[in-house]
Parts: sequence; structure tokens; C-alpha cells
Amino acid sequence: MRPSRPLAAAALRPALEALPEGVLRAKGLLVVDGAAVLVQRVGRRLAITPCDAALEPALVLIGDEAVWDGAAALAALGLSS
Repeated sequence: MRPSRPLAAAALRPALEALPEGVLRAKGLLVVDGAAVLVQRVGRRLAITPCDAALEPALVLIGDEAVWDGAAALAALGLSS
């Protein structure tokens, strides 16, 4: 998934925490509140940490069919596949 507009931490964290259980992993580099961050979610553990990456922002979801529901929920934030 790639962002189509700026992302806000206040909206991103709750959305990632609410992903369906079938989303086993989420990982990527995003620009949140104007700063580059590394997003890592494994099971119910979520870490959003600052990073100095100069890569194209993107987030990958890994899991079963629930990935599509998770992607739909994140689309409301401006992330699209």
C-alpha cells in the first residue's frame, strides 16, 4: 500500500491496532506527521519508530483473506494498493 496523502500518527496507530487478526504482519516505511517512520506489526505487537530511510513510502500487509479487510480500513487514511 502507498500513501496518497499525508498521514497522521493520531489516526494511523489506532487503525493499525484495529487490523483484523488475520493480518499477521504489517511492515513498511511511511511519512507520518512529516517524519519518516518504520512501521512493524507482528500479531498484536505494534512499533512505530523514527528512521532515516530515503525509500519510497509503502506498507505491506501479510496474512490470510483478512488482509483485504485491513487494506480497506487503511484506505480511509489515504493508503491504497
